[in-house]
Amino acid sequence: MIALRWNAATGEADAVRRGGNLLVESGLATAVMISLFTDRAPNGADGDPVGKGYWADSLSEWPGFILGSYLWKLQRAKTTVGALRDAETWAKDALAWMVADGVASSVTADAVVAATGVIHLRVAVMPPDESSPFISYWEVPYAVL
Repeated sequence: MIALRWNAATGEADAVRRGGNLLVESGLATAVMISLFTDRAPNGADGDPVGKGYWADSLSEWPGFILGSYLWKLQRAKTTVGALRDAETWAKDALAWMVADGVASSVTADAVVAATGVIHLRVAVMPPDESSPFISYWEVPYAVL
């Protein structure tokens, strides 16, 4: 998989290059990033914007599989314990495919308010052999309503 690097300031990922070449990554970092920060299609809740969601979901060979998370909904969330729990739930849901596919035995997510407008999200992916988990930390912006 092409290696990606997350830019928390812009909320975007970009391909990692060395010289003129794209780097390849065989670990979980890019898969976790894509799963968390691809905008999952709205679930029909009131006020969900049109146009969210991954364009290729309709082309999936796996019925019912939808890529991404609802972390984008934090852009209109209040700073509450509920928003933190939502962030954790949405992250675990976005990574559930890893357990279903046997890439991981479990996934966990913990969210805390780091600063006004920023949630720190800690994600742990436990490999099937229960060896050392892959742990990543992400800054997720949210609205201050």
